[in-house]
Amino acid sequence: MQTIPFWDEQRNHPKDFGMLPPAVDHRNNQTPIRHQKDRGTCVCFATLAGIEAVIKTQEGREVDLSEQYANWVLMSGEGNTQCDDGLRTTLAARYLSQRGVCEEMDLNYEDRTTVFGHCCIDPSPSIKNKAKFGIKEFAIIEGFGALGPSLGNTDYLESVLHNGHDIVFGMHVAWGDHDENFVYDVILDGSGRPIPPGGGHAMLAVGYDRTGPKPFFIMKNSWGETEGKNGYFFLSYAYVRRYAKNGFIIKSVNTNMPTVWQ
Repeated sequence: MQTIPFWDEQRNHPKDFGMLPPAVDHRNNQTPIRHQKDRGTCVCFATLAGIEAVIKTQEGREVDLSEQYANWVLMSGEGNTQCDDGLRTTLAARYLSQRGVCEEMDLNYEDRTTVFGHCCIDPSPSIKNKAKFGIKEFAIIEGFGALGPSLGNTDYLESVLHNGHDIVFGMHVAWGDHDENFVYDVILDGSGRPIPPGGGHAMLAVGYDRTGPKPFFIMKNSWGETEGKNGYFFLSYAYVRRYAKNGFIIKSVNTNMPTVWQ
């Protein structure tokens, strides 16, 4: 059974519950904001952003990993071609702990029209031999309720972030416009009920802030720097409690993954 990081099983709350600072911000540990263009590859971008941040924090160097290659790895694991995209967020942890990815300079990211010109053509052997970057150890955050060590428990998320980990975060999409502080919140319908989601998305949770009137989590997005606040989305605690799906923590990375495909 997987040990749940930063969770006190006996007391049923985070191990550092009640001792957390009002704000944590890992944005200085992040690599630049990327853009997934017109493809549904958000899980690739969120996961590779997490790997890049661990390398930057632990090794003091920046790498730009190939989301194009990552999507090929993930879709191959699902029995699909690289023209497909979209999968459960947590599956990326499993696939990218088995196979690595190369750097962006070895295989550049393409828009939908371009990649559809070669759906069934695999990366070359020389590129595969450069796919050295992957996940060494990870921890899945199960469940989406507001209690227990789940992705919807904001106390637990604070604990994980306070202890230095970013969170690859899968969620339902049901936001509209942000407020004057760039915070996206739950939208209510005419009967006062939260609106149903219109799809799914993945981002990288890199901090939180509850110093203002509306506490929020800081999410590194993959829609370019012009969206949100310089490319980061601020999601209210209420939004996270309502629309969180599944996620994982990258505990350590492997920069020398095996590269032989059977």
